[in-house]
Amino acid sequence: MNIVRVKDVEPMVTKEPKMRRRRADLINARITGSRDFDGDLVAYAPGGYTPPHYHDGESLLYALEGEATIKVSGRSYRIEQDTLVFFAPNEVHEVRNTSKKIFRMIEFFTPQRPKLKTVFVGRERTEFVRERDVEVKGRLPRLTSA
Repeated sequence: MNIVRVKDVEPMVTKEPKMRRRRADLINARITGSRDFDGDLVAYAPGGYTPPHYHDGESLLYALEGEATIKVSGRSYRIEQDTLVFFAPNEVHEVRNTSKKIFRMIEFFTPQRPKLKTVFVGRERTEFVRERDVEVKGRLPRLTSA
């Protein structure tokens, strides 16, 4: 058994300031010793987003707080707190916080990264870097609700 507290995990931020996201890895081989799951907590500021992409494995997200629009294969869905979304392998999707409040979600993947491949569709890409390694411009969302 492992207990992971978000406050003890080093935060990551999107390298691209306009995407306005913060992330904390929660489950992986390094943190919990998991052999199959990879999971993280992601917070989107209003206007924050992930560009269209897909994973070659299964993934799901669970909305913890706020609202967002999920676009899957060109169709938009509004999701809110306590909503779970499952993505089949290779299903193109994007997440966008179109509300005026923070959107927080937890996401899980199998297999683990780096076995799991994420492929971006179109010209936009995203990359997370350690928060301590970059100058954060603008206000980023908190990872926890308190």
